[in-house]
Amino acid sequence: MVNRVIRLLFLIKGSKKEKTEKTAMKVKRIGIFSSMALTVGGFVFLAAQPVALAGGFVSSGTSYTVPIDVDGDGTGLSSIATYTGKGPGGQYTGQGISEFAPSSGAGCNMNGAISATQASCAIDGRTDGCLYEAEGGASENPYQGTFDIETFERVPGKASTVCIDFHSSAPPYNTLGTTVDKITGGTGRFADKNGTITTQVQGQILTMDSLGNGFSWYKANGK
Repeated sequence: MVNRVIRLLFLIKGSKKEKTEKTAMKVKRIGIFSSMALTVGGFVFLAAQPVALAGGFVSSGTSYTVPIDVDGDGTGLSSIATYTGKGPGGQYTGQGISEFAPSSGAGCNMNGAISATQASCAIDGRTDGCLYEAEGGASENPYQGTFDIETFERVPGKASTVCIDFHSSAPPYNTLGTTVDKITGGTGRFADKNGTITTQVQGQILTMDSLGNGFSWYKANGK
């Protein structure tokens, strides 16, 4: 289905071609992987106890598309993520929602069609991945034992980006990203916390329809 949408680009000339390309990019706004870096709860405790940095953290989860417009601009898909992780702060689970959109530029390879409107990025030894940037989001991490809750807000724009390798005609599509989340507090030991968290993540989109709805897995590792 995705490949059929892309092939339309070669059948339309002039302004119609440009319009079709923009439409194809829009349906891949990728709510699918937009919550991939919400697994950052361990870093808040790291900030309070720098000695524990050697322990780092590891976490993983899945996300799926939902028809929610996080930034309120009237367009776009978002994703819901569920995840679990462990760090110096203990074991935590969490849920989050966020929205990503194509980053302006050129060079993105989407099933063989090179975009003149979406920026490229480096992934899998290639330089023609498709770059997306955050438009907003929020998440919460409940910690086991104490049940303290830590809350976050996604920093939008180029601070939070994901690169997706769409050069193949069908999933799985490899993903790689960096996101920044602002700590907004919570309950218990997190009630007065603030600051920002930066996370490196990777994963795969396992399935996707022609509208960009799909399901993915991801993991995050950090120190």
